[in-house]
Amino acid sequence: MSPDHHQAGDTGSATVYAALLAGLLTTVTAAVLALGAAILARHRAATAADLAAISAASHTDTGQPPCEWATRVATANNARLLSCSCDGAVCLVRAAIPTAWGAATVTSRAGPADALAMREPEAAGLIPGALLGCAINPAIRPIRATMPTDARTTPRPEAARLSPTG
Repeated sequence: MSPDHHQAGDTGSATVYAALLAGLLTTVTAAVLALGAAILARHRAATAADLAAISAASHTDTGQPPCEWATRVATANNARLLSCSCDGAVCLVRAAIPTAWGAATVTSRAGPADALAMREPEAAGLIPGALLGCAINPAIRPIRATMPTDARTTPRPEAARLSPTG
């Protein structure tokens, strides 16, 4: 057999494997980008819902319609306000950010800390919004379902509490 002789069955197989690998990498990249877009939309919807709830709760005692303020804030955050209801100073809003595969929807509740502490959350797993770092009004805190129910009832150990003396 001369060195110039090729086996007929192997001709072009590397090209086929390279094309398959390129297709696989393209598919994986597209899936990762789609997942990233969905996560980003979820975070944007959460931000819009939290801010809309805080805005509505901040306007419950001003004589202005609180849900109108929630709509303005949600719209300013490129979200659509799906629902808004206020019971006293506590407001519950639902906002959505549209995506190519549906809408990322988040529900958020805000109100004075003492009013929120006296209520039993409607959905399991709601936690105090103080963990979200509300800077607008420290008395207005959003709540969002992000933790299991037992996490909100578990007492914090003494070492985890902060004191002014350090």
